[in-house]
Amino acid sequence: MKMEIESNVDYNPNNYAKAMFYADEDVAEIMERLYERWEKNSREGTPLDYATVEELRILYYKSRIYRDATGEDLISVAVYGGSVRERIRKRRRGSSGLRQLLALFIGRLAEEE
Repeated sequence: MKMEIESNVDYNPNNYAKAMFYADEDVAEIMERLYERWEKNSREGTPLDYATVEELRILYYKSRIYRDATGEDLISVAVYGGSVRERIRKRRRGSSGLRQLLALFIGRLAEEE
């Protein structure tokens, strides 16, 4: 999991992914605890080496959510707040207004017949 977290965030050339990941409240809290543990252990290894399994699971999940974030996502969260997770999930599934419009249109055609 650690390697995938690093791949999704630290080694990801997408700076929006990094910004969104590290700005997440849950991630920030976990990272603060990890850095405390890391410093208590003379900064040996990396902070991720001191994560519990549960913390790794959360970071892994969040890294997968944010790995494809766009500038539009970042601005949307900054301006409007709300859940960027849902926005990114919808985009990945291809759930756009067009899909909803087509469903509405097809539904009306079926009613007319």
